[in-house]
Amino acid sequence: MVLPMLIDLAKYLAARFLLALAMVAAAGPGVQAGDVRMALVIGNSAYTSKSLPPLGNPVNDAALIENRLKAVGFSVQKIENADKATLVKSFRDFARKAEAGGRDAVVVVYYAGHGVQDNAQANYLLPVDADIQSQSDLADQAVPVDTLVRQLELAAPKIALVILDACRSNAVASSTRGGTRGLGVQQEKRGILVAFSTEPGKTSLDGDGSNSPYAQALASEIGKPDVDVEQMFKKVRISVMETTKSEQVPLVTGVLNGFFYLVPAGNGSGSAAVAAIVPPGPAAPAPQGAARNPDVEYSQAVLTDTVEAYKQFLQDFPAHPKKAIVIALIDRKNEEILWKQAERASDDSEKARIYDRLVLSFDHGAYTEKARQRLQDLQRLQDLQRLQELRDKAAPHPGPAIARADPPAVAATSYYYVTGLNPNGDNFLSLRSGPGGGAGTAAELKRMGPNTLLTLLETRGQWMHVRLLDGQTGWAFSRYVACCRAAAR
Repeated sequence: MVLPMLIDLAKYLAARFLLALAMVAAAGPGVQAGDVRMALVIGNSAYTSKSLPPLGNPVNDAALIENRLKAVGFSVQKIENADKATLVKSFRDFARKAEAGGRDAVVVVYYAGHGVQDNAQANYLLPVDADIQSQSDLADQAVPVDTLVRQLELAAPKIALVILDACRSNAVASSTRGGTRGLGVQQEKRGILVAFSTEPGKTSLDGDGSNSPYAQALASEIGKPDVDVEQMFKKVRISVMETTKSEQVPLVTGVLNGFFYLVPAGNGSGSAAVAAIVPPGPAAPAPQGAARNPDVEYSQAVLTDTVEAYKQFLQDFPAHPKKAIVIALIDRKNEEILWKQAERASDDSEKARIYDRLVLSFDHGAYTEKARQRLQDLQRLQDLQRLQELRDKAAPHPGPAIARADPPAVAATSYYYVTGLNPNGDNFLSLRSGPGGGAGTAAELKRMGPNTLLTLLETRGQWMHVRLLDGQTGWAFSRYVACCRAAAR
């Protein structure tokens, strides 16, 4: 009785083993059965409004990246020329799929098309039906990048890559207050890498051929075996810099928990691959006594991506043909270090000191204009706080009422006022229901023209709580408010 049962059990286990082998074979060589690879690829070219000219290459770029991701084992959903409703729904549905995949999911989102940031440094992707005439239009017609990042963060996949080949060179003009050229730096999220096709506040190229320089570089690197994904993006950056003569410098933000390989060693670029995460370990020592290849050393410096590595390379190979690129990388790395130090500083005076150093050190750097704006904002807030303190000290203490035979003379009252608007843009400042102007955060209550008089109630970061002469209260962005102007009371 026992023997037949053991035979049946052995047959059952053998069948299950053969079935498992068949599933792995069907998935492709090297694929882990537990990995769920999924990608959302979007190309927006056919913009319809006068404010957003059509683009030649995003649809082509999406097709190129779709093919490369499929070659390394991703299930890809591609969307072309998405309007806002389609863009919002595709992000929501994709995040649900990522959540269903759980900790086995490896997800990639690639977007090519127009992108822009607002004056609060929030990033937006622009659907093909968007018509951006002013910054207030972004909340209604664009899709915040942070919405997608938050959705992926909540889905908690093993790895998430968000690739933004956006802010094309003929994006929203900076002369309008509909947003700032280029995208801003995202707050770092552990487990999520956000790759930008160019550095903050700059525009990227759509390309003279059938693809953008960034899409071409990315496609050429996807699928190369034994390359950690962060190293992959570094190689993409160098390739784009070489192609554009340093006019365009890609950027990556975010933190992974180890080394992540799209294609581990031993798999070809055309095979589906294991989404392997390898804990970081010590770097292999350089060979002793062997002749050093300058081009190999250059590649190693790029992969290391530190100021020290670049300086060592220049010291060892001072006449290398790519010396100018290495010098540019050192400058950008030093600037990036200062920017991150300033952003992480908890004290306003320390922030101001670092921003000032950045502005003085880098006349036309990637972060120079942003640092200059942050300095102005900090100075304005300090002035407002000092003025409020002086007013509080000068305020008369309540005392006994004094009878007057004559009415008091009309006195002058000092007000803040709206200023600094661009007369060639929308030329108004929004009064909002709360601090912040992003989608879903604060509604527009009123539009205030130049010289609108305001009374300060309180400050919160870069926002001011104000009261208008008609008694209406709300929040205004401090960059467009100055002090002081006298008016009859």
